[in-house]
Amino acid sequence: MPGLVGIISRKPISPEKLKSQFDRMVRLVMHFETYECERQEGRDFIIGRVGLPYRGYRALRRDTQSGNIGAFDGFLYGWRGPARTAKPWETEPVSLFPLEAGSDLEKIPPLINGSFTLCLYDAVRDRFTLAVDRLGYRRLFYYQDDDIIAFAPEIKAFMGLDSFRRELDMEGVTDYFNYYFIPGRRTLYRNVNFLTPARILNITNRTLQPPIRYWHYVFNEGPDEPDRLAGEMYEIAGDILKRQIGQANKFVMALSGGMDSRFLAHLATQTPHEIIYYSHGYQGSDDFRVASLVAQRLGIGNKFFHADIDPRCYAQLGARTAWINDGMTVLSEATKVSALLHYRENPLEYEFMSSLTSGNVNFASAYGKEADISTTVPEARKIHQLRLILGRQYRDAAFYSLFKPEFARLFESNFDRHIEEDFRPLEKQYPYYLQQKDIFLGEGRGVRLSHQYNLVRYFYHDHQALVDDEIIDFFNRLPMKWQVERRLYKKMFCDFAPEMAAIEYAKTGLPIGVAGISPRVTRQKKLDRCHYYLGRISLGRINFYTPSNFMQHDQWYRQYPENMQFYNDILLDSRTERRGFYNIPKVKVILTKQAHGSSNYMILSSLATFELFCRYFIDGDPPPIYPPLTRE
Repeated sequence: MPGLVGIISRKPISPEKLKSQFDRMVRLVMHFETYECERQEGRDFIIGRVGLPYRGYRALRRDTQSGNIGAFDGFLYGWRGPARTAKPWETEPVSLFPLEAGSDLEKIPPLINGSFTLCLYDAVRDRFTLAVDRLGYRRLFYYQDDDIIAFAPEIKAFMGLDSFRRELDMEGVTDYFNYYFIPGRRTLYRNVNFLTPARILNITNRTLQPPIRYWHYVFNEGPDEPDRLAGEMYEIAGDILKRQIGQANKFVMALSGGMDSRFLAHLATQTPHEIIYYSHGYQGSDDFRVASLVAQRLGIGNKFFHADIDPRCYAQLGARTAWINDGMTVLSEATKVSALLHYRENPLEYEFMSSLTSGNVNFASAYGKEADISTTVPEARKIHQLRLILGRQYRDAAFYSLFKPEFARLFESNFDRHIEEDFRPLEKQYPYYLQQKDIFLGEGRGVRLSHQYNLVRYFYHDHQALVDDEIIDFFNRLPMKWQVERRLYKKMFCDFAPEMAAIEYAKTGLPIGVAGISPRVTRQKKLDRCHYYLGRISLGRINFYTPSNFMQHDQWYRQYPENMQFYNDILLDSRTERRGFYNIPKVKVILTKQAHGSSNYMILSSLATFELFCRYFIDGDPPPIYPPLTRE
């Protein structure tokens, strides 16, 4: 994905050798012909930014007098520093940075409201400062050995370094199979770390220092005034969208049957900008049906299109998906790539407004329930709930039997340990379980899954629409009873967007704000269960699509022989067996069950993704080059 790339020498090295390594790093993350690389070179270091050009802005600026450098990737929506302009969100970010001699560059990250990664160089002190935004939605990985320090938005970039050793981090591997994502700072590479949200990472004396947190959640409940709060939420949302749009004129967004995308579309239609709307995948899905109703109600039918997902996308795009996203997401995300290939809008002209994480972060508590508004939840209950959210109930004996015994024991024994290690500090800092739970899952599961699933950012400038520091601060002062179950969000819908609230919510089949589940949805769930059993009885020859999902992973796996062959070729290959992680007889059993109607696609996808990671990122196989990820 687009981002900052840098290499800093710790030992004397020739400029040619340093440049050669930097160029290799850049090539490894230069995915499309639309990408560009801007760079600044200094005394034994090079800092660059790779990706789509953004609104004609520079990504790097060097102060000619001090020699200080500022590098920025992402989007700026506000500036807390001295007012150099009335609308900083319409300004080139690096032009705002105080890079003059004597400036304390470490104070710059807290001044920025936006989605960003940052690198600042203090020439006098030969000091580098890396930083990531409050919510961590821009990616930055870092690495250090005896020879160099390097950073990049993708871990594959480090394979371009002369001294880099491609070794697995078994802690990261354990998390990947236990949770399907890797929380905290861990990755699948040993000695490669992820810069977690709201952190500053200083490099002094050419040595990495421990990351410093520059911002914390501060919960300060205000008065219980739901009418006023709903109006304030609506007003803030409109202001945020204006800041994210800035001076750009053309945008694309995905429209589904959910709450977040319809609210974003509701706001977007009130702007004068050109916005194109897409639904994705199976046209018989509830998502497409409800999105069509939303488009009709908003009068945007002539701007609303459907992007098909090629059911054979796993075989066609799976390997490429594993490569571009560092093998840290399951291959099911090839569906997103397949849909994006149908977008007709040039990424050099259009930007993407994503509602992917809006509900999870700003307008509603993503995970908390009313019972969590407590300071006396028993310890055992907390850990049990977190285990269930992270899928422990699906990691049973049958699952772990897919691995050789030594790895099965390692994975299973560490499921709880890693949860407890990351959760304990939050218990000391925040009194309510609701707060502890939401921060733990938001900064771990929410951020890392967003990085893995949101493949739009490889194609377009991808704004996490309606998310910025202002709405986070607003959310933190809400009475907690309005944070849970999206209560204030639903009230805002009913009060300020009633035409959107009146359209059924795809998950419940009822208008927004109406409690319960419609009889139609209840009947469909029962029918889906019957269809599942018919698929099993027919040994996979009968496949019914599920309206509740626009992706049909299990059905597409069975219906298209090339998909099954793709997974068989990876998982039953002698090379996979020699690697020694998997219990191949058990893998054969689950492949057979999947072909005969069971629903184990996600498990198979995770197994295949990890093997592809090992081939590309450990063994050093050349990356897949077919098919190219270019638009029609």
